[in-house]
Amino acid sequence: MSPVNHREKGRPQHRLRSSFHAENRAEKRGFSLLLADLKRLAPAVCAVLLYAAVTQLLFDRFCPMLILTGLPCPGCGMTRALFLALTGRFARAWEFQPPVYGWILLGLAFAVRRYLTVSPVSAREKQLWTLALALLLLASLVLYIYRMFTGFPEGIVEPGRTLVDKVWVKI
Repeated sequence: MSPVNHREKGRPQHRLRSSFHAENRAEKRGFSLLLADLKRLAPAVCAVLLYAAVTQLLFDRFCPMLILTGLPCPGCGMTRALFLALTGRFARAWEFQPPVYGWILLGLAFAVRRYLTVSPVSAREKQLWTLALALLLLASLVLYIYRMFTGFPEGIVEPGRTLVDKVWVKI
């Protein structure tokens, strides 16, 4: 058997090796970047866990707006909706927070972009990320305003309670 001549096929052997090494470097870069991000986020994660423990013990709640005003915030129910979606209870997750699916998709797209690609972020791409984030925030706020007048689902606050009911009870 004679050795394969890579030059005849249009692919020099050194290009094959260099593309393999480039992919390997990209994987190592993504993994080291993930570890660096986790290391930088560790103090914030610890602070949130401490806050969660203290507020759960003192108020049996996590949301500062709910603790201070008795009213849910636009994101109330988002964590539960995320866990429900991740455990396959999609309809119940939709009841809590329909925008959860947008947040999941945006989070996955961000993770792929940050840890699996090497190319720098262009100005146009930054605009698209900003637009996607703004649209998700807007969807969450619109849903919140709607629910203030029609009622929040059971599990976020008392079932059927609206902003008008809460304010009227306070007066």
